[in-house]
Parts: sequence; structure tokens; C-alpha cells
Amino acid sequence: MNECLSSLLLPKALGLDGETLAAFYQPIIAMDTRRIMGYEVLGRAVKGDSVRSLGPFFCDDQIAEEDHIVVDRLLREQAFSKLTLLEEQPMLFINLKPSWIYRYEQNGELYTLSLLDKYGIDPKRIVIEITEESFHGSMERLRSVVDLYRARGCLIAIDDVGSGFSSTDRIAHIQPNLLKIDIHMIKKSATHDGYFGVLRSFSDLAEQIGASLLVEGVETREDLARSIQAGARYVQGFMFARAEPEFREPGCFAAIIEAELEQHLQHYVGSERDLQRQSEQLAEQLIELVQKAEYPEDKDEWIEELLPEL
Repeated sequence: MNECLSSLLLPKALGLDGETLAAFYQPIIAMDTRRIMGYEVLGRAVKGDSVRSLGPFFCDDQIAEEDHIVVDRLLREQAFSKLTLLEEQPMLFINLKPSWIYRYEQNGELYTLSLLDKYGIDPKRIVIEITEESFHGSMERLRSVVDLYRARGCLIAIDDVGSGFSSTDRIAHIQPNLLKIDIHMIKKSATHDGYFGVLRSFSDLAEQIGASLLVEGVETREDLARSIQAGARYVQGFMFARAEPEFREPGCFAAIIEAELEQHLQHYVGSERDLQRQSEQLAEQLIELVQKAEYPEDKDEWIEELLPEL
């Protein structure tokens, strides 16, 4: 399929002004290998050096859903076609709104699965990313469609965990392979221990259901450090790269990840040493207090007197 598509084939709601539609790719990096493991596929309108995000188009409820789906399908096909050109194929994260899945399940058609057959792509290279939105359809029907993708070998991710759609009961119902943590949760966790506790709880939830944690929206070293503390297995964000028209060399961010992991390790080792020193000092103080103490008949009272000293 051609990278550039005639505006005559596209919905007028896109508002193309001499622009062409193109799939762009934002890298997702694995913490364990330090390499790019995949890319999220995102839509862009391109004219020369000017690049415009199609996010507002897809989020506009006033635009017909059919128009959203037409554009999304064209972007997916571009991405799948590009993937076949590579010997070492990364994973592709494909965004799907729950309402699309529910609606087209009724017609007995799953377009992404037909693209897998058309381009001979290993389903294990595709992650179906269920995006956050207000969804009031049957969770049982949604789960049945998700299971069709899963049965073919695709992985399942839930996007924007911590926002409206992705409540814990729905996460448990769908049983995704990946949880994508919302950027706002990371930002708030940097200055609020309560939010960091919630963030860490998602890491525990992911572990309990056999899923991995992907933190998106990483923009600074502080964001990356918090992601590591929260137990992220994968990271994504402007700190590494914006969405781009080409795939990158898989190990291009290895040095950044390695440096931050080393700093995290040193901080962890230092904290352990501090705790060890404090415990030894407390033990010495306790021995001193016990040696000098006159034991009253009420042992509980004696322990209460020791507590302020400790």
C-alpha cells in the first residue's frame, strides 16, 4: 500500500490541506534488554516538514465513527505493510476503541486479523491496545472479541490505566498482557506519595494477573526513575523519541536505560546500607537500655518506657 494516500479517499472531517496521511511510530523500550521492543502506531497528517497529530480527529465525538474507522484502517494497513519489509520485526501496538470492537464484532468482521493473513505477519508481533473511552456495552461481548484476538496469538494491552475506562474490575475481566500507565499518574506520583502508592499497586496487580507494566509519557530522567521504582518493564515517551515515520536501530537508547538502572541500583544499595547501619545502632541502644533498666513488675510498662528511646 502506498505511504501517501489521495485525499479523495479520506473523510472530509480530517481537514487535509494538501497533507497526506501517514502512520508514525513511537518506540517502546524494554528495561531488561535495553532495546526497542515495539512501536505504538499513531496517525499523522504530513505536508513537507509540517506534521500534525490526528489525535484531535480521533477524539472528536462529533465526527462520524465510520470516518474514524476508515482512517484507522488505512493507518493500520500502512503499518502492517511496513513491518513486512523488516527481517527482525518489532511489535506493533494498534489502538482500538472498545466501541469499534463491539460494533464490528456484530458484523462478524475483525479487520486486523484479516491484515495478519494478507501480509503473513506473526500475530505475536501485534499488541491490541484497548484505549480509554466511555464504554457502556456488554463486557462479556467485549471479552469474547478480545479472546478472538488472543486465540490468534495477539497480545492484549489496556491503555490509560488509572483513568475512566480502566477500572480494576475491567482489568481483571479482560486479563490483559500489558497495563499502560497513564502519564498523569506518573507526574502526580512525583510529588504525592498517595499517587505513587496507587501507581505501585498497579505494578502489584500486573504481577498477580501475569501482566507487564508499561509506563507511557516518560519525558524526563525523573519520570524514568519513578517508572523504575514503580516496577515498569517497558517505557515510552518523549524522553526517547516522538512518533516518527521510520523505525530506529533497536539498541539506540541502551545507554540511557543502562545509566538510569545503574543509578537506581546504587541508590538501592546505599539505602540498604543506611538501613543496616540504623538497625545496628538501634540494637546497640536497646542493649544499653536493657542493661541499665530496672525491671518493674509490669513488663508492658517497661516496654512502653523503652519505645520513646528507640
